Amino acid sequence: MNTMTTIVEHLQRVDIFRDIDAGSLGEIAANARHETIASGERIVSEGEYGHAMYLILEGAVEVVSTGEDGTTLNRLAELGRGDHFGEQSLLPGSLGRRNATIQALSSTRLLEIPRKTFLHALTGHPERLDQLRSMGNRQIADNLKKMSTLFRSIPLGPNAENALKQERFSDGDVVIREGESGERFYIIVSGGARVVRERGSETELLTHLGAGSYFGELALINDEPRQATVIAEGSLSLISLEGNAFRELLRATPDLRDSLEHLNAAYSLPSGAMVTLHPTTFLDMAATMVVSHYPSGKTFTS
Repeated sequence: MNTMTTIVEHLQRVDIFRDIDAGSLGEIAANARHETIASGERIVSEGEYGHAMYLILEGAVEVVSTGEDGTTLNRLAELGRGDHFGEQSLLPGSLGRRNATIQALSSTRLLEIPRKTFLHALTGHPERLDQLRSMGNRQIADNLKKMSTLFRSIPLGPNAENALKQERFSDGDVVIREGESGERFYIIVSGGARVVRERGSETELLTHLGAGSYFGELALINDEPRQATVIAEGSLSLISLEGNAFRELLRATPDLRDSLEHLNAAYSLPSGAMVTLHPTTFLDMAATMVVSHYPSGKTFTS
C-alpha cells in the first residue's frame, strides 16, 4: 500500500475530514509531511503563530498552558493516536496564535498539514468550520476553569461558552481605556498588566495584575464607563467574555456576584493606595487574596 493511500485512510478516520471528497483528501496527502518528535520535545508553543495543524499517527502528547502564577504549566489534556491539534489557530477570524503548548510524552509520529491546504480542503464545508469553532469555544471554557480560581466551580452554559474569546496584546497595548463603555470582562491567562487612572495631568498607578487576575467587571456590574485604563506589560494573553453573557452569568451565579462585589469594595481606596490580587487556597478551596497597599506602607489583606 503506497504512502498516499495510507495518509488518505488516516484522514478518513478524523471527524473533521469525514465526508470530504477524495480529491481534497488527496491534496492534503500530497502536501502533508511526516514528522517524528522525540519524547519531551516541544511541538508548538503557546502564543506563537500557527502555520499548520497536526494529526497524531503514533505516540502521545500533552497540552499545557501557563498557570495563575505565570510560571507553572497546567496540564489541560493528553492526546493520542488519531487525535488532532493546532487547527484552532488556522481558522478564519482567529488571532492566528497558539492558545496552548503541545509537547511529546513519548516518541511521536505526526502528520503536519499546512494552513493553506487545511483551509482549502474545508472550502464548501461551512458546517465543518462551525464545528471547529464550537470545539474551540468549549476548549477555551475548559481551559478557563482549569486556570482561573474564580471560574473553577462556576457552570458555564452554552451562551457563555459561545461568548468567550481568546485575545493577545503586546507590551504597551491598551486593553481597555478609562471613560470608554464596558463591552467585555477579562481574565489574564499569562503575562501581566498595569491599571492606571488619570488625575488631572498626572497618571496614577492603581495596581499590577498577573496571571489569574481579572478586570473589566466594574463597568459591566455598575453600568458605567470604564473607571481606569489597563495596559499590557510584556506579552499578555487573555480570555474575555462578552458583556451580556457576563451579566447573565452574574444573575445565575450568586457566588460569582458576591466575589466581584467584594473586589469592587476593595478597589474603593483613597488616592495613592493600590490593590494587588493573588491566587491562593482557603479551606482547601481555590480563592483570591486581595491585598490593599496604602501610601503609609501599611497593607491590609482580605
